[in-house]
Amino acid sequence: ACDHTYVPAAIYCERCMGSLDQWVDMGTMGEIHTFTLLYENYDGTLRDEPEIVAFIQFGNGGIVHRLGEIQPEEVCIGMSVDAVIVPPSERQGSIQDITHFRPVNR
Repeated sequence: ACDHTYVPAAIYCERCMGSLDQWVDMGTMGEIHTFTLLYENYDGTLRDEPEIVAFIQFGNGGIVHRLGEIQPEEVCIGMSVDAVIVPPSERQGSIQDITHFRPVNR
């Protein structure tokens, strides 16, 4: 009812409490809203190379995911990125079907 798009999808709008029953294809391209470098693994051990994690914006929302195929010093806010998706035969229908995001038109 208020024209807000949720990424990832939700079942109701937190703004107007309206039911969200319409799906909109947001595509695979988004924009880096913010990012950080991870220097430690989940178990606290140091990483050999930092991992880049970013909030990828799609419309009014977005997701947090890994960036790849780019060096940390090349990443910038506002950069367009595209999802790298596993082959169809390996997909499970989850966020893990996206291996990472890579820059578009570097």
